[in-house]
Parts: sequence; structure tokens; C-alpha cells
Amino acid sequence: MTEEVAVHEPHRGSHPRPVVWALGLASLIGLCVASVLLRTQAFDTSYWIDEGIATGIARYPLSEIPSVLLLDGSPPLYYLLLHIWEDWFGTGEAATRSLSLLAATLTIPVAFLFAWRIAGARAAWVSALLAAGHPFLTYYAQETRMYALVSLLALIMAGSLVLVFTQRQRRFIPLAIIGAAGIMYSHNWGLFAVAASFVAALIVVFTVGEREERRASVIDGVIIYGAIGVLYLPWVPSLLKQASSTGAPWSMVPGFGDLFSAVVVPFGYEWIGVVLAAITAAAALVIARRKRPGDAPTVRAALLLALIIVGTGVLAWVISHVSPAWSLRYLAVSVGPAILLSGLVLARIPTVGAAVLCLLALLWAQPLEERVRQKSNVAQVAALAAQIDANGPGDVVISPHPEQLPVISHYMGPEPRYATSLGWQQDTRVFDWRHAMDRLKAADPDVVWSQMRPEVESGQDVVLAVPILRSAQWRAPWTWLVRRRALQWQQTLDADPGLIRLGELPRYGDRPLPRGLRLIVYRKR
Repeated sequence: MTEEVAVHEPHRGSHPRPVVWALGLASLIGLCVASVLLRTQAFDTSYWIDEGIATGIARYPLSEIPSVLLLDGSPPLYYLLLHIWEDWFGTGEAATRSLSLLAATLTIPVAFLFAWRIAGARAAWVSALLAAGHPFLTYYAQETRMYALVSLLALIMAGSLVLVFTQRQRRFIPLAIIGAAGIMYSHNWGLFAVAASFVAALIVVFTVGEREERRASVIDGVIIYGAIGVLYLPWVPSLLKQASSTGAPWSMVPGFGDLFSAVVVPFGYEWIGVVLAAITAAAALVIARRKRPGDAPTVRAALLLALIIVGTGVLAWVISHVSPAWSLRYLAVSVGPAILLSGLVLARIPTVGAAVLCLLALLWAQPLEERVRQKSNVAQVAALAAQIDANGPGDVVISPHPEQLPVISHYMGPEPRYATSLGWQQDTRVFDWRHAMDRLKAADPDVVWSQMRPEVESGQDVVLAVPILRSAQWRAPWTWLVRRRALQWQQTLDADPGLIRLGELPRYGDRPLPRGLRLIVYRKR
């Protein structure tokens, strides 16, 4: 350990001239500005299902949000922050997404500072560049969801744990606790990330760490994970209630290909992530084998970060076979550690690292505007409904896809009366996931409509918001049943002699179908 400290001490103890600091700070700010420009190309895109739910939950009083989330199944931190954010900046798309943009932008200086403390200036700049262009963050910086925040908190947790367990910098213990508790309060997969970090720390301390350090590291581990447990304990009763009554019936049981994706996606989408993950792994093996002075801290840090990434993915994959809750966007919990891992490793092999960064800069600089804009067409469809006055007072909007209702009501306004396959819905801000599969199975469209029909007056419109069905994406138990109910509702309303079918909007003809919904408009005779 003495040799390792000697290698890293010069860059920490040196004091560059003020002009150098000023240039470095200006460069970092410029990188953040460039990243913001990249990540606001589709800021005004309409909300999709999950964003409608997020903004709906955030509209509840602050004190009620934790109890409302018993219906949804999520932890409360992001929604509490979003509530405050909406009070300050409003509820429009750009306003709410700016919270995610802020979190994504903060990953740049945070990655820079952690990498600097761990391995020096070169690693800091490589990590900052990776954070500035990472496509996962580019995508979710433009979404009103918690994934950019989760990535930032995971980065804080992982970077702090590296400094504590591989370099004995105990002043980062509070940051490790805050990052870990924050990620658990932001997303349930934070539990997997924290559990994986615990196992990773044990492996690094007892297999790679120096013998005289182990006792101190064990004490640090008890402090860190004991404090995390104490901070999370108040939410445990709510978590148990959620686990007993809510779930993710829309999710499929993951296959072996998903296990591979769990390791690759944190490094970037599709084949780019595969390339960066492979290069990072190969470079780490080269560094581990050549055993040059100064490489040992990087090897230990890389091992800890890699174990966190792999452990998180494997644990989530295994648990999702017991209770399906698998989605690639949940891998936000591993994006921060992946950025730091690639930055540390590529910085130790300058030629390869420079070539990889140049390639990534060219690929990641391409905006994801088109992909982001394909999330949902609900805002456009709501505007069409307003043009034909199909969302006025007394009109009825029925969503056979129940969790679509918050985003539909967000754009169609408060005047129509709303219903789902389950019947009338007085509160459209959140969908109640408690035993939702059983409730939807029991909700026969003919029976539900017969109960609703007497409350619809002559001359009022009945708007059926039918989801645009894509066979490849509607195979999970929940989505399969939603697809069936949507077709049954259309048959029920078509067969009602008291309704006149006015038409559909929009009509796509031979054009590619977007994600979202189409409206079938009826009028009661």
C-alpha cells in the first residue's frame, strides 16, 4: 500500500497554476454545456405512460405522496423532488424534464471528481467525457422519470465505496451512505445495487486488500451498511405492503439474453455498449497482468466496480424469475459504476483510450431525438379530440389500457369523465396496481359498460382510447389481457344500438404505427 500511495500522491499534493485551474474549469463547464445541448433535442416531446403517472403522483400534497405510492409500488424520493420541482418550475414537459437533465448533467463533474481522487487527471477527463455523451443518460435526461437521478446516485455510491475500500479514504463514508440510501429510496432496483456492492466490497477486501487493512475495512463496512439499513428502515413497512399487493405483471420473465444485456446496457445501448464493455474488460485484464507500478489501485477499483455491475444484473435477473420485474431501463442503477469503470481503465491505456473516446464521440454525438420522440402520440391525439369537441363537459373517455389514464387525462383536461376497463375513475392522477391482474380479469366489458351506460346522456360523446397494439410487445400477462380487453371494449360499444360510431382518429392507413393510442368516437343517440 505504501508504494501505491507514493504513486498517487504527486497529483493530489501538486498545486497547478491558477490559469491551469481556470482552463480546466472552463473546459469542464464547456463539456457540460455541450452535453445539455445534446440532451435537449426532444425536450418538448409529449409524455408517455410512465411520465403521465410520475407527474400525476407529484401533484398530490407532499405529505400524501408516500401513502399514494402504496398503490404504485415505487419508493418516494424522486416523486417528492418532482413535487417541489413542479412548484418551482411548472408542470410542462420541459419544466419537469429539467430535473432529469440536471441529474444527468451533474454526473459529469461528479464522475470527474471521483475519478480524479481515485486515479488522477487523465482518468477524470475520460470519465467526464463518457458521462457527457453516454446514450442512456442522453435518453433519460429527456424523460420525467427517476432514471437519471438513479444513475447519479449510483455513481456517488460506487465512487465513494472505491475510495473507502481500496484507498482507505474514510471521509467518503458519509457520501457512500447517502448515495446508497438515495438510490434505494429512488428505485427498488437500488436494493440489488446496494446488495451487490456489499458482496463486492467483501470480495475486494478479503481477496485483494492488504491483511493489515482488513480489520479497518470491516469496521468501515459495518458503519456504512449499518447506517444504510437504519436510513432505509422507515420505508420497509411500505415496501412489504407494496410487495404483497403490487407487482409488475407487464414484465416478462427474463431470458439468458437479458442476463447478457444486464452487463452490457450500462455501458451504452445496443452494439456500442457491447464494444465499450468488451474493450473495458480487455483493457482491465491487460492492466491486471502487466503489474506495472501504479496499476494496483486501478485493478482494485476496477474489480470492485465490475463486481457491482455484474452482481446487480445477476441478482435482478434471479429475483425476476421469482417475481417478474425486469426492464432494461432499470439498469440505470449500474450506469454510474460503468462510466467510472471505463474511465479508470481506459485512462491507464492512453492510446487505446484515446481511440475509443474518438469513436464514441462520433457515435454518441448523434442525437437520439427521433427515438425519444417516438415515446407516445397521446398529446397529438388529445389535440385532435379537442378539435372535434370530443373531450367536453359530460363526454366520457374510456381507456381499456388502465395505466394510460394519467397521461390521457393530463392532455385531455379535467372536463370529460374518465373510466378504464375497471369502471369509472374519480382520481386520474395514479393507477392502482394493487391486485390489478385479478381485478382486470374480473372486469367483463359488457358488465362494466352496462353499469356505466345509464350515466351517459343523449348527445354526449363516448371516446374509446384504444392502445395501438404491437404483437411483439404485448405478450406479458398484463399486456396480453389489456390487448384482449381493448378488442372486447370495441366490440361492446360497436354492438350497442344506442351508440352511433362517428369514426376513428387519427387514421394511419399504410403509414408506420406510432406508440400510443387511437380514439374511436361514439355518440349516444
